[in-house]
Amino acid sequence: MSILKMSLPNIIGGLTVVAIVSIAGWTWHTYWPQRPDSSIISEPKDGDRVKHIQSLTGWYSENEEESDLWIVVQPVQSPNYHPQPGPITKDKNGTWKAVSYLGKSASENIGEEFNIFLISASPEASKRFSEYLASSADTKKWVGLERLPNGATSLYSIRVFRE
Repeated sequence: MSILKMSLPNIIGGLTVVAIVSIAGWTWHTYWPQRPDSSIISEPKDGDRVKHIQSLTGWYSENEEESDLWIVVQPVQSPNYHPQPGPITKDKNGTWKAVSYLGKSASENIGEEFNIFLISASPEASKRFSEYLASSADTKKWVGLERLPNGATSLYSIRVFRE
């Protein structure tokens, strides 16, 4: 009985240390998650219902630190590729944020499916995306590209539905 009483403070102290370490570990991984090995779109998720103007977030791998990243939208009913404003601004911690436009307006294309691609672009492909956006803004016609330019590589994709 006396051994149990003598070790009780040690047991409580040990449990306290375990609890502190567990909470610290949870806090670290919740607020400072590890950078993934591959580039991804983390929000929205595959299958989500999205708005006409949709915020996107994700991670980029260390392999993509020197590359331009772009979001490209492809309406499933019209297979052209629509580069979104970019290139994406990358944070130093491996995250990125972007905005995409899905459909012609907030009242059109409701219920339609869209593929959203995270693209790594060579300087030539990035230039082609920028030229397309400038030309479309001038003409006010957003017909999309029939195919991705050479040097554009899809890193990740999701399919979403317009709400």
